[in-house]
Amino acid sequence: MRFFPIVPLILSMTALAGCAADGTSIDAISAFRQTCVKGDTSVNCGTADNGNGNGGGNGGGNDPVVNTNTGNNTDLTTGDTTIVLENSVLVSDANNPAKSQLTVTNSPSKARILIDTNTADQADWPKTKDLSIYPAGTASFTPAVAGETYKEYRALSASSSGVAVDEELQVWSWNDGSYGTQYRDVTGGGGGDALHQAWSVGGKVATSIPTSGTVNFNNGVFRGTAKTWNWTEPTGQPNRTVAVNNTWAVRGTAQVAADYSTGAITGTLTPTMWNAMDKSNYHQDVVANSSDVNFVSGFMTNTIALNGTLASKGTGSGKTYDGTYNGTSTFDPAPGWITSGTQNVMTGSLYGNGPVTSTAGVYALLATAPSPIGGTNAIDNDTRGFISESGVFHAQ
Repeated sequence: MRFFPIVPLILSMTALAGCAADGTSIDAISAFRQTCVKGDTSVNCGTADNGNGNGGGNGGGNDPVVNTNTGNNTDLTTGDTTIVLENSVLVSDANNPAKSQLTVTNSPSKARILIDTNTADQADWPKTKDLSIYPAGTASFTPAVAGETYKEYRALSASSSGVAVDEELQVWSWNDGSYGTQYRDVTGGGGGDALHQAWSVGGKVATSIPTSGTVNFNNGVFRGTAKTWNWTEPTGQPNRTVAVNNTWAVRGTAQVAADYSTGAITGTLTPTMWNAMDKSNYHQDVVANSSDVNFVSGFMTNTIALNGTLASKGTGSGKTYDGTYNGTSTFDPAPGWITSGTQNVMTGSLYGNGPVTSTAGVYALLATAPSPIGGTNAIDNDTRGFISESGVFHAQ
């Protein structure tokens, strides 16, 4: 069925350096990460920004909308696989990728994430600081797969001009020792996009990788955020409480395959649940592909295809893989989606203590569903809905 973004719900588419372990499966961070910071001579978790407000900055002034809690000058030579976004727009450069380093401690229970965005405006990001465990958020978690654990960290601060800065760090860890994170800088109260956002994955990258055969990682999960805009709200549904144009949390299943003969990484992310603010300012779950009154066929059911290539060196019998891969994430084009060629990335690694036991990665994309299409008539009065989405996936 065709997508008509402007038509009411005829819309067949109507968007570690671990210094200490913290006692959960993320303990492995300290053993798995071997990272360094340019100019750092310490053995343990050094930073380019000391996290005490002395890392530089472009703050100052008395403008009440200016966030003077800025000045991130982190400069990493190695780190976890990371992508960065600003207001839901991917700003990572594939040729000069972002990096991050995660540190967790158990006593006190804190976390710190160094983020080297490798972008021209990195100084606009908040200074690195310790984030404290957030017990309520940590306790509010239901594992999606066996062996999955979660911790949430927060830091609330204010600029000299009175702007509140709420920094959030979500850390999911899996029983194979890998982990995924989402960092969000919600300056000025939030209520939509994060001003600054970073997704990362880390752990012990596998060192014993075959060069033939195929393996399927079918037991997986993904979590992401999305923004939808320019869709026409469905009519004839008076009980709807969640707007189609919104900012969303999305989660679902992940399946990934690695073809060691060719180095190809392929996968599918299938959404099962969406969550957004409703008209009463409560967060509301919307089950994908259901009779839920707020369900919208199209972006809520459309799968994301992952396609990448393992980094290799040598040829023939001398070929080896380093366990990392890069590629693309795209919405299924069959029903009419167009995925941006520039706002589109997928990158990850194969993890395991020697042999491969799992894979994890991060993704981001921008897609649109135009109408009308086809050549029976000349295209005129074009309409389109948009979605930007990013997140982290893990499969084993």
